[in-house]
Amino acid sequence: MTNKVLTPKQDAFIGVWLTNGHDAVEAYRAVYNAHAMNQWNTRREAQSVIDAPAVQARIQELRDANPNIPVPVVVRTLDPNQPLPDLPDKPDKQWLLKSAVDLWRMSKHSGNLGQIKAALELIGKITGDLVDRKELRVVRTWADLTDAEVNALAAGETIDAEIIEE
Repeated sequence: MTNKVLTPKQDAFIGVWLTNGHDAVEAYRAVYNAHAMNQWNTRREAQSVIDAPAVQARIQELRDANPNIPVPVVVRTLDPNQPLPDLPDKPDKQWLLKSAVDLWRMSKHSGNLGQIKAALELIGKITGDLVDRKELRVVRTWADLTDAEVNALAAGETIDAEIIEE
């Protein structure tokens, strides 16, 4: 038995999820007050229930007893009959970050390491924690060059520097 305590709704969620063919979104709708929520919010909230440590621990206990129980996943496929969430006229940093985190969650649950890495890189770039940088050495006069660089230029080779002539 787990040390983490399930709320009554989390416990009911797991029960419905086990009996309904492992559909987390439908389990969420059956247990929580989701009648006014759109499909995207319902999926996000179902995912947050699945991600709760107590729920994860309980499902792992059930999986240890019965390996046929799948890992819970909120499948996020695009339904051509459903409208996509609105794209703002000018997406701001917060919207981009939320979308990137959603991509990370989907990738994490799919188990695709390449997608996980790409989503994390995107999050890092949006937050400014991961920036592509290139060291640039500026050479203003011939005196700024080393002997090896002068010899390389004389031989017609290129060097790693930007030469600025005034």
